Amino acid sequence: MTEAGLQYLGSEMPRAPQTTEEVLAMWERALKRDESRMLEALVAVYPTPLSRQALGEQTGYTATGGTFGPYLGTLRRNGLIEVHGEEVRASETLFLA
Repeated sequence: MTEAGLQYLGSEMPRAPQTTEEVLAMWERALKRDESRMLEALVAVYPTPLSRQALGEQTGYTATGGTFGPYLGTLRRNGLIEVHGEEVRASETLFLA
């Protein structure tokens, strides 16, 4: 963490998530509702990947639709999912021992 970040937080540094549920709850607050729905669908079947089409069907989106790609992009940029071709999987970093 940078010095500026420490000054911003002061003595109120948040506690790091201790469980997978806490990690997911933290991200749920930061993501858009439908991004969270996509992440939840992927977490539910982890470690099995879903095809883009199956993920879209489970979350009410068309895989080629206008918001589907940007939502996946947000999840990917934040390291929450892995995308390999047409397959999408929740990142193992979400799952704490």
